[in-house]
Amino acid sequence: MVPIRVFGSSGGTSLAILTEAINYASQKGFPIINFSIGSVVYSSTEEAIKNYPGLFVAAAGNNGIDMTDKPFYPASLDIPNIITVGNSSGYERSSDSNYSKTGVDLFARGFRVFSTFLGSKYTYMSGTSMATPHVTGSAALALSLDPDVSTDELKKIILNSVDSFYELSDLCLTGGRLNTNNVVRQVTGKLTASNITLRLNSEWSDEIAKEMCHVHWIDQSGNDLTDQVVVLKNEVDTSNFGDYEVVFASPDLTDQISVTVTVPRLRKLTLGKETATIDIGSAWDSVIAIDTFQVKAIDDFGNDVTNQVQVTINADIDTINSIQAVIKFEVPELGLAQIGRLNITAKNSTINGLNEVSIEYIICQIKRDKTFHLRNSKKLLMVFGNLVIF
Repeated sequence: MVPIRVFGSSGGTSLAILTEAINYASQKGFPIINFSIGSVVYSSTEEAIKNYPGLFVAAAGNNGIDMTDKPFYPASLDIPNIITVGNSSGYERSSDSNYSKTGVDLFARGFRVFSTFLGSKYTYMSGTSMATPHVTGSAALALSLDPDVSTDELKKIILNSVDSFYELSDLCLTGGRLNTNNVVRQVTGKLTASNITLRLNSEWSDEIAKEMCHVHWIDQSGNDLTDQVVVLKNEVDTSNFGDYEVVFASPDLTDQISVTVTVPRLRKLTLGKETATIDIGSAWDSVIAIDTFQVKAIDDFGNDVTNQVQVTINADIDTINSIQAVIKFEVPELGLAQIGRLNITAKNSTINGLNEVSIEYIICQIKRDKTFHLRNSKKLLMVFGNLVIF
């Protein structure tokens, strides 16, 4: 490891110094650059990165923005030897980390990393600048095991070795977080696979398992034997939360690897509104009920998974009657339930001085009841949805 100082004692630097440092690494043949810096990029700096033959590992930045719309340099440069790294805190993106489905390659742990500090001290630090060295270190470890691996191959190995989490699926190219153990196994010709998390009620099969768990089997001669991998154990039930073991193996069963597939438990079921009002005669079903009461289901990781959950409600409500109804929302298998109160009322109209009578509803009732007779059109009352004529 060779440190190249680019910042002065006051904490400042320049693009000329940064460019000179990159060119210096090229001249010395250093195979990997860790670049935990962000700034504007001039053509000379971009050219230096293009000419650098090794792997350029760049921090995504700590602005909490989508880099698709707001590029962050040099991480956003479209140069093949760049790996762009975001900061994750466990399974999720750290709130201040930049992200992009196409502009960030993977995430790595960058939250509260124990690090050296000024004055010969140590402290905990966070950010993409702390996440990037984990990827750099993994790349260096891979090179130490196989010095002949090319820059392109090294990048592929790292990106194919991530642990996939649906929390990251739309935030980076791989949808995952660095797994150094998988990097090492790929370089040494071992079968590799990654731990993943799934959404509740996701589609699942052996083939999906091999794809989503990033199963790879490349022998020490460089032959890709992934299509020969068999699934020894796969009892994942995506309709029930929990941690499931999935086991993959080579055809002769001499090389096996076990991974954990997590279906996050629902942590809570919430209502945005505890009371709601609809007009008599309104449409009513489960979908309308969930929307009306602004139902949300939150999983163990704090993600909104309402659209993945089957919420059972007592939607068998007669909206013809003006009543108050208790609506129960529940996920029975998880013991989660919430109560909402529904008011079914007439529209606020006036007929002959009587308020809260719906003209449209009365006309509807008259058309529906052929035997209806108006003995006295001066007084019309609606009682629980039925017309009583005096």
